[in-house]
Amino acid sequence: LPYMVEPLEGATWQDLLRCTADRRARVFEMVMPYRISANLKRFQSEFLLKDYRRMLALEKSLIETLLPNAVKADGITVQAINSVLSFQTWRLLRHDNLLPVDEAQAVVRRLLDAVLAQIPET
Repeated sequence: LPYMVEPLEGATWQDLLRCTADRRARVFEMVMPYRISANLKRFQSEFLLKDYRRMLALEKSLIETLLPNAVKADGITVQAINSVLSFQTWRLLRHDNLLPVDEAQAVVRRLLDAVLAQIPET
């Protein structure tokens, strides 16, 4: 929680997204064992399933608060950004692909920059 309430740093909305990516890497790394365990049991527990969906909605809404309206209007771009910055992507890179933290962060940054490069200036 202390990491999540720190103000984001950046001059542009793109910089704020990059800061969000770095922050999520720290948080996801700390909570990964717990989230993986909860994910394994979520289909056996209505509580865990609701909590999982609530967390996904919260993560998406936090991203959307940073986006200009023109970007929010493009649902595909919003989904792409959300996917890049998701726990599922972090878990894939760290747990399945066995990347070290710094390499996983570099992949996330490159993916985010690739998505951002496709967005016309707003």
